[in-house]
Amino acid sequence: MGLDAVVYRNARSLGYDLTRQNFHIDGTTGEVFPEDDLEGVRHPHSTFQAIHKRLGNIATVAHLRNEVASALGSSTGLLQTRILYNGEHCGDVIGLELLDEISKEVALLTEKNEGLRSPYLTTFLDDVKDLIRTARAENNPIVFT
Repeated sequence: MGLDAVVYRNARSLGYDLTRQNFHIDGTTGEVFPEDDLEGVRHPHSTFQAIHKRLGNIATVAHLRNEVASALGSSTGLLQTRILYNGEHCGDVIGLELLDEISKEVALLTEKNEGLRSPYLTTFLDDVKDLIRTARAENNPIVFT
């Protein structure tokens, strides 16, 4: 068990004629999936993901939550309340409107703790930057799976 995040590819960039094939687009996550291939036999699920990041197992997420709270002097930031609050939440979505605030927190942690942060936090911050960059490029939210 653990925490994974994805950004789904924008439906317009897939190269499929979504009007002629039996595809469904989730209005919240942007996920595209063929209604007649829910098991991913003809279209692997990764076909529809722009990026997938394993953020950590339950213990790693707890460690990250504590490290971020200690570094920021608070546990009320979006990193803690929307991402690190639980090591196994799924189905949650971080909309495009929250990306700027999360980017600011990531930048603050990157500047503030250079050389002092754990390898886990360094990897986490890099992964969150990649997720944000991809979410903006695909115009789709970050989704926890």
